[in-house]
Amino acid sequence: MGIFQRLFAPQEAGVPFRFQIEDVFGVKGRGAVVAGRILAGRVRVGDQVAYRPDPGAAAAFSCRVEAIERLAPGTRKAEHPKEADAGGPLQGRCALLLREQEAPAFRPGGCLTREE
Repeated sequence: MGIFQRLFAPQEAGVPFRFQIEDVFGVKGRGAVVAGRILAGRVRVGDQVAYRPDPGAAAAFSCRVEAIERLAPGTRKAEHPKEADAGGPLQGRCALLLREQEAPAFRPGGCLTREE
């Protein structure tokens, strides 16, 4: 398998989900939006994820993924897939709308995880 095939290949099932938070903002009445990159695994709308303030820290709380947004490959238009992973041309770059918490609860450098 060539380097580009490995880079753009979908993630294998069973790899634990890990999302690195790069930016955070709130959507009034909807929750928090965390933007960043999926480093490993896959996330789906409806999944419960755990927030960790530091990659090695214990989970501070959990919340539900309400929506996923990313740029459609080759365009500047947003798309809202039902799931996202670390593969593909965007290399896992996306934003997640999270319910049950507000933006101040998150910070850049934190991460979201889920054991599969």
